[in-house]
Amino acid sequence: MIIISFAFLLLPFLFLKSMMKYFTRKATVSINGNSFSIITHKIANDEDYKSETYYLDNISSYGIQFPNDRFASIILNLKNSKKIEYSFIQKRLEESQDDTGLVIDSFHQLIKDYNNKQPEVGNIHFVPSFFATKKGLFSIIILVILLFITISLTIYLHKNIPATFLLSIALVGGILMKRRNDLLFYKKMK
Repeated sequence: MIIISFAFLLLPFLFLKSMMKYFTRKATVSINGNSFSIITHKIANDEDYKSETYYLDNISSYGIQFPNDRFASIILNLKNSKKIEYSFIQKRLEESQDDTGLVIDSFHQLIKDYNNKQPEVGNIHFVPSFFATKKGLFSIIILVILLFITISLTIYLHKNIPATFLLSIALVGGILMKRRNDLLFYKKMK
């Protein structure tokens, strides 16, 4: 039974590459003065899959996030309450691919220039990721307190500290590093 459970846990990782290929599209991003366009192409035959143009007047806020080392995401919150997210692979897959950092910097500069021309009321606001907010800090503090309580109880009851506590400490450390990186990025973008 344990072997079957372990196999089911590992099965998704075997198909990860093929799933990524199925959902990955080439994108052409065109930045204009008051808008930007994203044309996505199917990788297999390079035909147009979808074309979208976003006018800056219709965007209320945006966020830039780095969920992991592989991707960078631009999240648009439109004034009609619609939320749109585009994720870009950071690793260059082919020679013609632009640097993802350059695309994100160009997008951010477009909005910064737009905001400089607008009154404060019409500005597009930059929204930090969850870990860079006060709610994220509060969640991290709660996690640290709960971890401290469980470790203290384990020591007080003269029990051995399970390896899962060490893994929990490593996860909280990773979350703290993520918060630090997100805060640095948020300050850089301001």
